[in-house]
Amino acid sequence: MSNMDNLRHKSMIMGAISVILLVAADQITKWLVRVFLKRVESVTLIKGVLELRYLENSGAAWGMMNGSRVLFIIAAIVISALLIFYYARIPIGKRYRPMKIAFVALAAGAIGNMIDRLLNGYVVDFIYFRAINFPIFNFADICVSLSAILLVLLILFYYKEDELAFFRISKKEAK
Repeated sequence: MSNMDNLRHKSMIMGAISVILLVAADQITKWLVRVFLKRVESVTLIKGVLELRYLENSGAAWGMMNGSRVLFIIAAIVISALLIFYYARIPIGKRYRPMKIAFVALAAGAIGNMIDRLLNGYVVDFIYFRAINFPIFNFADICVSLSAILLVLLILFYYKEDELAFFRISKKEAK
């Protein structure tokens, strides 16, 4: 195995371990919320600003697409598969570390919420910003949102077009 193959293999293992740890953090927080908050109206962390509040959400933010469980599960599977495919293609090196982190967090968030939908039929949400009446969300949602923002910023302002060539699939590879 060449040094580059060894580095790529190590990167894939580290990415997988990172996804597992983030998914575990998501599932542990949701378990704690089910155990301690399910029968409590809310727990105030910062009065008038931040609360913990149990919510079973079978849709997306603000309850949009309520009851679209199968669609969300399929989307999570497709997104995760694409992220794994492209993660493996990201060049080795410090310059691409932010992109790898974003891919890992995005995959972890998608998988964390997919697990809820598969096991419960809904996602457990619990973080509520009362000050701006923001939709109640969870750790997986934070992973998805922050990684999506990071990816957009990286693609628009950090990487040059030629540095993103690994996203292109040549006709030879498509066969």
